Amino acid sequence: MKCLVIDRPYMGIGGIENIQIQLLKYCIDQGYRVIWLTTKEHEKSSAYKNITDAPEVEKHYLKRTPFGPIYPSLKFADDEDAVVLTTDLLRYCISQHVMKDWQCHTVSHLLTIPHFKGGAVLPETCLRSGRTRERWRLRLSNAAKWIDRTGNLIGFSDIHLTAYEKEYGINVANKESKVLKAIFPLDAPADEIIEKKAKSRRDKFNIITCARFDFPHKGYMLGLIKAFSDIYERHPEARLFIVGYGQGEKQVKDALSRLPEPARSQVVLTGPLSPEQLKTKMLSCHLNVGVAGSLWRGAECALPSICMRHYTYECEGYGFIDDVGDIMSDSAGFNVVPLIENVIKMDDSAYIEKSIKSFNAAQSQIDVDPEFVFKLPATNLDTFPLSELEARGMFFQRLLLERICKRSMYEDQLNASK
Repeated sequence: MKCLVIDRPYMGIGGIENIQIQLLKYCIDQGYRVIWLTTKEHEKSSAYKNITDAPEVEKHYLKRTPFGPIYPSLKFADDEDAVVLTTDLLRYCISQHVMKDWQCHTVSHLLTIPHFKGGAVLPETCLRSGRTRERWRLRLSNAAKWIDRTGNLIGFSDIHLTAYEKEYGINVANKESKVLKAIFPLDAPADEIIEKKAKSRRDKFNIITCARFDFPHKGYMLGLIKAFSDIYERHPEARLFIVGYGQGEKQVKDALSRLPEPARSQVVLTGPLSPEQLKTKMLSCHLNVGVAGSLWRGAECALPSICMRHYTYECEGYGFIDDVGDIMSDSAGFNVVPLIENVIKMDDSAYIEKSIKSFNAAQSQIDVDPEFVFKLPATNLDTFPLSELEARGMFFQRLLLERICKRSMYEDQLNASK
């Protein structure tokens, strides 16, 4: 019997959560056992409650401590094959030891890397001290090499795997096959919907951006708000919809307060939206501007979608999703305001063509085999090179740096301190 275990308490807005939810839904449809390791707090705030509240989803609650999560006791049948998805290296190191007590047939424990920078993904990079940082890196390098060697290292993008290769000195074989993609086919919007949108741009041109207010990681959003003043001055039909929430909400509101009143009146903060609400909002817009998962959400709705740069406070990016090979980067881009204005000024046929290309780009990201994670090798739980005590000690120090020293978990502290 197959069993999917999601070891990620938080299910908010994001491409990572969307893919995990798709896997969860697929397993429910197939009659597999589904377990979500969460907390009562995170259960209530799930953005996918229509799925996470389903009776088929077993919710088992973690206890959060400064030294990492305390895992609940899980019971399995002797013939169950469990696949576990964990997105944090230190959580992986901790839970790897917990799984030794699971009485099931096999366990495949996958580290699914969610990003390419910062202590949340590469734990040693939250440190500024070269000696201590290097000591952490060597310990975690042994763990990363072990995970890769067992075939259990997965990324949500090629750039995630490349970051691990560079940081930990590994060489991931067949990287293309180690990228976890969406699994459900897409329904293309009807031709008449795209044609209607092409014509409606003359009256109101709706720009949408969707991201957690997590800065500097998603700092492009503040750059877009600043740039909207000039866009609106030249194109008074422009509107901006900002979908999101998070710790940086005050920064978003401060940026909006600096806009001239005419432009500010055309910006709407929607707050968080459910996946269904987000799709409805996307279908009412004409252009999507964003990073990572939100780019694909727009492209799935046949929205021309502009790929923005990570870790910048400028309105800077790389081009349309269907023209850009690598959609996740923090390397220098270019000012995308002229690109936004080109979409506003496109004739209808060019807009329709770009819309269709965006949808086709999203369609190309679908993984044809939803059983992918169940075909990966079982994990030998007895040979892991990092002890649970070491992992919990690192977890505590990382938490201390984040909370007390206000270290961002999504940027390299050596670079941040320069």
